[in-house]
Amino acid sequence: MADALVTIATREWRRRDALLRAMVARKQWPLERAQAAWWRWLSIALRTDVEISALPSDVAVQLNTMFALVGRLTDADRRSMLADDYADRHEWEPELGTATNRAVERQTQEPGETTLQQARDLIALSRALDVAVPWRAAEPAAQPERKAA
Repeated sequence: MADALVTIATREWRRRDALLRAMVARKQWPLERAQAAWWRWLSIALRTDVEISALPSDVAVQLNTMFALVGRLTDADRRSMLADDYADRHEWEPELGTATNRAVERQTQEPGETTLQQARDLIALSRALDVAVPWRAAEPAAQPERKAA
């Protein structure tokens, strides 16, 4: 995948990891719910070539161990296998689609550089992973002019 996608994936993984940890710390989410979301976002991160340095150390060790045990697999194959262990497509795809929709909605309600960047990042990840996200215009379409009587 392109370097830009790696940067986006790494930024989004770090953001999601911090957000989920903060939600548990503030007791907004129970630990079990946050962990389930964390596994789904980790699966997304692995599929989008997130930087190894951004991953938890035990995940990096697992990737390296897979290389030692099954040397013929490419990095993408190892990441995909490990991502499948954490969450299947039917688990992470709705998570990414919903997050993308929320980010686009937030950008339309609160336009700004941060909300725009988050929406663009999630749209890029959704496209890279073939996640269908219903498109909705940020502004209503112009009404056609009426003919004069």
